[in-house]
Amino acid sequence: MNIDEKDQEMVDARIKPYRKVVTRMMRPYIAGENLDYIATGGHTPKTGGMITVDEENPEDMWYLSPEECRGYYMDEPVATIEIWKTRLHAERDGLKDRLTKLTTFMKTRDYGTLSPRSHHLMSRQQSHMISYLSVLDEQIAESEED
Repeated sequence: MNIDEKDQEMVDARIKPYRKVVTRMMRPYIAGENLDYIATGGHTPKTGGMITVDEENPEDMWYLSPEECRGYYMDEPVATIEIWKTRLHAERDGLKDRLTKLTTFMKTRDYGTLSPRSHHLMSRQQSHMISYLSVLDEQIAESEED
């Protein structure tokens, strides 16, 4: 059966990975939603149940009762390695940009008007940023070898 656009948007917005033994794409059951296109296995859907989605065929969805989910699926979505790698790159890129801006500022006349204490703190900040950037670069290199 085809689902209308409003239902599809609602479905797409709530699907996220949950872990059993393997990761499975799931979302919470929404009380009162149209289940004409979801296999219920004879269950009467209720709050706490989940809708699971076949990753190879996203139109293939079925309902799992709260009892079927309890003890098998985590309540919190699972962050995948790809998400972690993306965040690692974003953190590295953001840090590199801020370090470039700080280093550029430290070469300006305005920097010269600051107190010796501010110079010292900015130098320390720059040093820590350089060290942290090095760690992120190593972590990215290591993650690409895995």
